[in-house]
Amino acid sequence: MSYKCVRAAQQLLRHNHLFRSFSGSSVAASGHSRWSKIKHDKGKADARKGDVRSILARDMARASRSEMENLLSEADSLTITAGGPDPAFNPALPGLIASAKRSGMPKAAIEAAISRGQGISASGQALENVNIEFLFTESNIAGIFECQTDNKKRLLQDVNEGINKSGATATTVSFMFDRKGKVTFEKQEGINWNEESILDTAIEAGASDVEVEEDEAFVFTEINEVAAVADAMSASLGIKPKSQDLVWVPKPDLMVETISPEAQMQLDKLFDKLADEQSIQETYMNIA
Repeated sequence: MSYKCVRAAQQLLRHNHLFRSFSGSSVAASGHSRWSKIKHDKGKADARKGDVRSILARDMARASRSEMENLLSEADSLTITAGGPDPAFNPALPGLIASAKRSGMPKAAIEAAISRGQGISASGQALENVNIEFLFTESNIAGIFECQTDNKKRLLQDVNEGINKSGATATTVSFMFDRKGKVTFEKQEGINWNEESILDTAIEAGASDVEVEEDEAFVFTEINEVAAVADAMSASLGIKPKSQDLVWVPKPDLMVETISPEAQMQLDKLFDKLADEQSIQETYMNIA
């Protein structure tokens, strides 16, 4: 069994627990920044709705963020690694900026998205990190929105309205998740990219679990070991990590394996209502 971490570009999710053994199998536990099954369907819907710019804005904010900034409050021993707002020194940004320009995104919107990644709003105000938790009581589907905002009152009002109108309840669900570190490595030419070698490297580095895909490997750690594991694996693999994050991992015994048509309709309604909410940066859910 392994983690499956899914990034919430515009909307939302993430997954699993501590494992006593490593496996390269893709037992997909969803949960991060969107769920794997819903991600692809929603991705198509997003494109049809013209939400590509919103997705790119969130991606640029994420890419420009100092990768470990949010981890320092939870683990004092962690160090900041550079993301940064300058495309000349941040290899993740040029492609995203080019895509944004092709989509017709105004220059001001691109600059605002990059500033958001630095914790600053378009008006220059500092952004506050806010978590909003919710639960669909009938299906027991739980989620956590990680947000950044310069207007907490407005954010809570707008997001809670979307939650309530979709049939969910704003309530504490973080006890249904574990907080874990996640290091992402991207496949590069000249690297021995096979499951066994990456698993061995992860074990030696002290990781909790790993999932290897065709082009990416996701390595999971305790929250105070993210930097150490990233550095050790980077040295062994000969490549720098693509990203280092903290994620909410659903506890395996509290994950929802099957989504009913009614629950799917509620989820779609929630994401449709919050599709334009730029403050939502990541979403984690307990969907398998």
